[in-house]
Amino acid sequence: MSDFLCLRFRDTEITPTSQVAWSIVSASARIEDSGHALLADMAQTVSDNEAGRRCIVIVSSESVLLTSVELPAKQHRHSKQLVPFLVEEQIIDPIEAMHLAMPVLHSGDEIAVAAVKRKLLADWLEQLAAVNIAPDFLLVDVFCVPAQANQWQLMFDEDRVLFRDGALSGMRLDRQTASTVLKLAIAAQSQSVSEGASGALQQVALVQSTSADAEMAARIALQQRRDELTTKALLDHASDASADPFEAALVGDDFTNSADGFDDSTDEDDGEDDGIDGDARTQGSQAWLHEIDDFVRSENIETKVVNYSETVSQLLAVSAVQSLDRNLNILQGDFRPATANAANRRYMRKISMAVAACVAVFMTITLGGGAYLNYQADSYYDQSVVIYRSLFPKQRKVMDPVKQMQRQLRGATVGGTTSDFLPLLDAASRSLAGLDTQGGEEPSIKQLRYDVQRGLIAIDLHASNIDQLEAYRDLLTNEGLDVDILSANQDGDTIKGRIQVGRS
Repeated sequence: MSDFLCLRFRDTEITPTSQVAWSIVSASARIEDSGHALLADMAQTVSDNEAGRRCIVIVSSESVLLTSVELPAKQHRHSKQLVPFLVEEQIIDPIEAMHLAMPVLHSGDEIAVAAVKRKLLADWLEQLAAVNIAPDFLLVDVFCVPAQANQWQLMFDEDRVLFRDGALSGMRLDRQTASTVLKLAIAAQSQSVSEGASGALQQVALVQSTSADAEMAARIALQQRRDELTTKALLDHASDASADPFEAALVGDDFTNSADGFDDSTDEDDGEDDGIDGDARTQGSQAWLHEIDDFVRSENIETKVVNYSETVSQLLAVSAVQSLDRNLNILQGDFRPATANAANRRYMRKISMAVAACVAVFMTITLGGGAYLNYQADSYYDQSVVIYRSLFPKQRKVMDPVKQMQRQLRGATVGGTTSDFLPLLDAASRSLAGLDTQGGEEPSIKQLRYDVQRGLIAIDLHASNIDQLEAYRDLLTNEGLDVDILSANQDGDTIKGRIQVGRS
């Protein structure tokens, strides 16, 4: 199985100087390599994309509206047409300017929706394409926080906390709003439980990284690298007399990470402008963790502090790989990656080949089985013809031995001849089986002789007494046959009789 290239951006805008936390994650969700770089330096930082390696981009949840809508009953098949109308009232911008993403599989009437500006998403993909990065998955950071049933997750990410309270529900909080949002979430959850909803909250996990200061130090180094590039770019444009002023303004916007004429300061910049004191920030994060821990416990909810040796970006990357089949990929519809179509074509090609192989095997077995059964049928037919001819040697034409045998048993004419042997034999056997021995030994037929010319059967019968012989004659007479006792001799305790049977 192939590995994954995971890129995490903390900036809302993605520019060539955006800081990227990158990780190479194996298919078994193990970190093979990781680091930090500017987007413009990614080609030199990470080796060329290996064959089959897929790319996961994790963006900030501050850039995406995460919400949910309730579909009308029995309208799930029309979800793509209904969701834009249902979510429109939650969005300030025109719905036509928004890109909506929904999970591929969902249960119940409530469906999660991620909304992002189409222009912003297109800019992201354009900036990534400029450095030869084509993402297969674009995920929101809060949905990459490890999740457990009936447990909220609060992952501390420097001066922000990623709050995940459901499979596809969560938000990114700052220190000023965290307590208020948590209080409202706890109240809403308590109300839903009181109304009989399932999945009661049992615990809140406070997740922190022991390598957070190392990750922050790497980003501080990248900030210095970005400042150097900004200074160099401005000097180059100042010394280039032929430079286009409009182009220079664009480059300046790229390197100062501003857009629409105002300063777009991110949480990353805010933290670094506070004196870039790693120890102070670490102590501040610890104090914030204890503050939230005390607050949650005051609401009679159990908490658990989880420490990871990996950085926050590494944790998000590993969780993203582990939850790809359950996560919400924003790259849908018009922004569907080309690799997804290629993967689908390869998948359909494999399915077609498997189906063709199964059909070929089925046809081979069917044809082979049919040929074998035809051979067996022909063999049984030949054997039945041989048996029939041995019983009726005068029968010249044998077309259907089964039907002709049934006619012979009924005494019907077959091929212009009449056979009385089988009907007479059947009557003799049936009468012998119905003979009442009255406590004596059971009579037995010792010999049968059939007179073809006269159509008579001579039966040599051994009985215990003469009464059995006469009783046998009476039974044959009741069958409508002409019966004569030709002879009856006593030999010790046995009566040897000969009876002639024919049609009356």
